[in-house]
Amino acid sequence: MSVVIGADLGGTKLSVAVCSADGVILQQRTHALEGRGRSEAGAFVARTIAAEVEACAAIDQPVMSVGLCVPGIARAEGTVWAPNIEGWTDYPLRSEVSAAVGGLPVALASDRTGYILGETWKGHAQGVDHAVYLAVGT
Repeated sequence: MSVVIGADLGGTKLSVAVCSADGVILQQRTHALEGRGRSEAGAFVARTIAAEVEACAAIDQPVMSVGLCVPGIARAEGTVWAPNIEGWTDYPLRSEVSAAVGGLPVALASDRTGYILGETWKGHAQGVDHAVYLAVGT
């Protein structure tokens, strides 16, 4: 069975979930960011997601793609502005994660975008014409 990986990066933690293609969470882990900033934070994110990809391959669950939500702004070219992660004013996160996972497709979005997409797909906003999501973080 092929799977996808979804990751949510916040100012203090990284949550990573392995899901079936239809959105069922098969496993989830949360890792403390521990004050990492700049390239140390990027390397941590890339290394953590790559470890999940490797673990899935080891049990014959190849990963099809990775989705990553970030605090702040995810730009179309794959860079991130995240005011709560030191040094991330134009950080090239998508290319760093893509390289770490062997070139798998990596979708990058703001956390707000990811949250509302999740609610409209699998959550309380299914089938509604209008929904509002308010994000309150650390």
